[in-house]
Amino acid sequence: MRSIFYMLLSVFILQQTFAQQAGSLDFGFGNDGKVVTDLSPINNSNHLEKIVVQPDGKILAIGWLHTYIGGDPSSDYSDAGLIRYLPTGELDTTFGENGIVVSNLSSDSQRADFIRAGTLQSDGKIVCVGSVDGTESLEAGVVRLLQNGSVDSSFGMNGVFSIDPSTVQPDEANGVAIQSDGKIVVGISSSSPIGGLVIRLMQDGTIDSTYGNNGMIDLSHEVENITVQNDGKVVAVGSFNLPTDPIGQFAVSRITENGTLDSSFGNSGMY
Repeated sequence: MRSIFYMLLSVFILQQTFAQQAGSLDFGFGNDGKVVTDLSPINNSNHLEKIVVQPDGKILAIGWLHTYIGGDPSSDYSDAGLIRYLPTGELDTTFGENGIVVSNLSSDSQRADFIRAGTLQSDGKIVCVGSVDGTESLEAGVVRLLQNGSVDSSFGMNGVFSIDPSTVQPDEANGVAIQSDGKIVVGISSSSPIGGLVIRLMQDGTIDSTYGNNGMIDLSHEVENITVQNDGKVVAVGSFNLPTDPIGQFAVSRITENGTLDSSFGNSGMY
C-alpha cells in the first residue's frame, strides 16, 4: 500500500511541476485546461474559426454551426455562432443566452451563414465577417454585435452589411481590422474571377466611398487576412495561381490609406 501511495504522490508532484512550465495546460482553466461547448442540442457540426481575448480577459470564440435536420440535405442550414468565456473557462452568462449566441443573418430557412473572423472595436462592440446567404449565391458579410451579444441594429441593414462583387459566384470575407479612426477594413475572397478585394466601411456599416474605387480596391489574389499598420496602411495576405502553375502561391499586398496599391512595396504594391 505504501509503494502505491508514493507512486501516486510522485505523479501528482510531477503534474504540478509540469503545470508551471510554459506551454503546458493551465489546470485553472475549464476542466484541466480545456472546455468543450456544444452550440446546439440538435444534430450539428460546430466550427471554431477565431479566438479573441478581450481587454478584461474574457475569451470570445467565433465560428459557425451546420445543423442537419432529419438527415434531409434540403433542410440543412448554417448559422453564425459565438461563445464567450470568463477567464476561468466558465461560460459568461451576461453574453447572449447563457454565454452563447447563435444568429441567423439571412432570412432564408435554408440559409448558409458563416463567420470566419472577428475583432473588437474600442467600445467593446464585436465585428465579425464571413458569408451570408444572398439572392443568387453566398455574399461577403459583416455583422456587428453589442457587448452583450445582441445584433447592433444601428450597423448596416439591421446589423448586417453584405456585398456581392462576383454576382453569381460565392464570395467570402475572411479578414477584418479596425482603423484608429474607427473605420472597418474587410478582406474578401471572390470565386469569379478568382481574386479578392479590400473594402472599407464607415462606423455605421456603410461603404466609405472615399476609399479606392467607391469604397473598394480589387486585388489579383484571394484575401485570407488583413491588418492595419501604425501608419494606416493595410496589409492583405492570401494566395493566387499563376497561369503556368496551378499550385497556389503566397501573395501579400500593401494598400495606402486612400485605397490604392502602395507602389513602394514589393512589385507595384504586391509581393
